[in-house]
Amino acid sequence: MAKKMIQIGAGNIGRACIGRLFHQANYEIYFSDINAELISMIHERKEYNVRMVGKDFDETIKIDNVDKVSEDREEFIRLSNEIEIITTAVGVNILPKIASFIVDIINIRHKYQNNNPLNIMACENTTGASSKLKESVYNLLDLNIREWIEKEKNIAFPNVAIDCIVPNIENENPLTVTCENFADLIIDRNVFIGNLPNVEGLSLKENLNAYIERKLFTLNTGHAITAYLGAQKNKETIYEAINDSEIKNIVLGAMRESGEVLIKRHGFRSEEHEAYIQKILNRFFNPYLKDSVFRVGREPMRKLSYNDRLIKPILGTLEYNLRHDNLLKGVISAFKFYSPDDKESVELKSMLKNEKLEKVILKITELDINKEKEKELYNEIYNELKPKKILNKNKKIQNKENNKMKVIIAKDSNKVGMKVAAEIINLLKVKKDAVLGLATGGTAEAVYPHLIKSYNKKEIDFKKVKTINLDEYKGLDGKNEQSYRYFMDKNLFEHVNIEKKNTFVPKGIGDKEKNLKEFNDKINKNPRDLQLLGVGANGHIAFNEPNDFLHSDALCVRLDKKTIKANSRYFESEKQVPKEAFSMGMGGILKAKKIVIAAIGKNKASAIKELLSHDKITTKCPVTFLKLHNNVTVIIDEEIAKAIGYKSSKK
Repeated sequence: MAKKMIQIGAGNIGRACIGRLFHQANYEIYFSDINAELISMIHERKEYNVRMVGKDFDETIKIDNVDKVSEDREEFIRLSNEIEIITTAVGVNILPKIASFIVDIINIRHKYQNNNPLNIMACENTTGASSKLKESVYNLLDLNIREWIEKEKNIAFPNVAIDCIVPNIENENPLTVTCENFADLIIDRNVFIGNLPNVEGLSLKENLNAYIERKLFTLNTGHAITAYLGAQKNKETIYEAINDSEIKNIVLGAMRESGEVLIKRHGFRSEEHEAYIQKILNRFFNPYLKDSVFRVGREPMRKLSYNDRLIKPILGTLEYNLRHDNLLKGVISAFKFYSPDDKESVELKSMLKNEKLEKVILKITELDINKEKEKELYNEIYNELKPKKILNKNKKIQNKENNKMKVIIAKDSNKVGMKVAAEIINLLKVKKDAVLGLATGGTAEAVYPHLIKSYNKKEIDFKKVKTINLDEYKGLDGKNEQSYRYFMDKNLFEHVNIEKKNTFVPKGIGDKEKNLKEFNDKINKNPRDLQLLGVGANGHIAFNEPNDFLHSDALCVRLDKKTIKANSRYFESEKQVPKEAFSMGMGGILKAKKIVIAAIGKNKASAIKELLSHDKITTKCPVTFLKLHNNVTVIIDEEIAKAIGYKSSKK
């Protein structure tokens, strides 16, 4: 009869790491998860695939003998009495919420006086996760059942250290999960009851805390710092980030600093631990995982907490009077991390903006400033995060504000949209038949509602206005909801009295050469009075990507991977983003009489700094070509202005 277990959490770690290890140990695995659709697929198919990738390695293995935990009570009772192991992979904050499920299983085993060993292991990225789960479970158990467990020693909650990198990679089969060719689950030998299968990746250790801290201080610390520094440099994946020599050196330095703590605290040999560090670092260099810095960096508040991967190793360096320069850089980058899709980073950004910095640091890190060492760390963090005075070197930027380049700073995206719209509104008030060059995307979404509002107030009229758009995806017709023609219709044209024949968006379908000729003719025969532009994080304008050269005329361009990634937010998946697009060339853009470029969000700061801080023009940052134009207005939000140290008298 096959051994049985329950895995709570059917996500990537649950399927790719825990499921794979115990499948190799010949367990039948029953999954429980709040995702009903996922669990239903597991129940229907009774199997899934794990694809392991790496340099010169790509292997897919089938995980069978799997099912969901049955909703039928009799079957659930039977399974509760037959399982030997319960594992979790739900996130440490969710553990209290699953305690009642485990209590139900324990109550059933008590009712049937089942004294067979049951190990319950919380496989979460924190120290003492199983102990935390035990506390939540025991709070719900009757006293007599707790006494029964202590007497019979039939149920244990051994802490574990789990190690496996599993990124969010979409596969054609939604049950298939992609991971590295590595999985390690180290279990506390002093608590585990019964026998552990002899399977590579499963092991029992006496001094578990040493191995938990080794993994936390090395893999988790290094991974997080790579993500946070990568996000600051507009890297998309861990692989891209770690290939940046500056980031690599900081990450390696941080792991060595935390390693000195491990060596002193747990007696690891220096040469063996250095080999462990190099092994971890090499795993970050896996180009096939495509692990997003935003996935790895998510939940920065939790990762900045007292006992987690960033603060805890620094406290160790203070305990042993060791250096922590690189670890501190990781902490600061975590405080600055922002992803609009991550609830914690959004909350942290709001706290830093609206609350006193001192309060935020203490609340997030839980440092006790009544303790000398912790106050020392608090002061270091505060001094790095506090607003810096604008140094004289930033006057170079301020002095660029001249007749050629007017810069306006607005508070946020809405205010930026208002300022940009005001430029267009003022033009339409004095020139009823103006020709507008228009854009799509996030910048346009901030602008067009204000134009519609002004139109509804009868302040402006679009009856005689003509428009020319910058670009369109190749292969999409105007009825496709992801096309730029559809975007313009739904976000502006259908809300004002513009003549459809007076609006031009490049055709995405049909003969490519005919489309380009029509596009160039429109540009040349209809001089634009004002061209609206956004800018990409890498400095691209329209689809003029960083390259060795830029085109003057309209072109059909193959999209940069970063652009595809950035634009995937408008599609169901990255795979659906077209790989080519028709775009106005840089020469065509510069033919406009006036250019208004807007930028929103800190990820655009680097590109805007290239535009404003010096006279250099480079194809590696297309936005710098706007320096050739004699009438450019740059409108940025306060976040960008602060990031590049820019001050302007125009608000």
